[in-house]
Amino acid sequence: EIDRQLDAFEQVARRAPDFVDGHRHVHQLPLVRQALVHALEQRYPPGLPWLRSTAPGAGSLGPATGLKAAVIHALGGRALDGLATAAGLQQNRRLLGVYGFHGDAQAHERRLASWLSASKDGDLLMCHTALPAHAESGDPIALARKVEHQVLSGERFKRLLDDFHILVTRFERAC
Repeated sequence: EIDRQLDAFEQVARRAPDFVDGHRHVHQLPLVRQALVHALEQRYPPGLPWLRSTAPGAGSLGPATGLKAAVIHALGGRALDGLATAAGLQQNRRLLGVYGFHGDAQAHERRLASWLSASKDGDLLMCHTALPAHAESGDPIALARKVEHQVLSGERFKRLLDDFHILVTRFERAC
């Protein structure tokens, strides 16, 4: 399955991926992480892609969000980080953007400001955005996807990036 997905990416993008992660953090689970790291080593030895770490990031978002981030990382993140290091795969320093998929645009702007203010070089902000027309009905986080799109496509986001001196760029150049 990993090779099939990498093949599909390469056919569409006509290049190797810059980074790899997994939906719902599946890339860090036992067996999957070993198979993934092995596949990346075999396919891309001259220029390995980055591999997303789920190491929790800082931010003043409260104990519930901190607990969720810690649980996500506890589901195999440390083991994945160790495998990645041994294989020479680079990773982001911390993962920002973990929350409970609740709240309106103003609440998400506050979260975003907190994550950006706490960010450091090498951190990665996880997003779940979708255009309103593309957020699937039946998707339990469809509303959150729409809210994220509204915030990330707005002027306030651009101002936050300026305020915190953050440049959005391709992942390979960002870290």
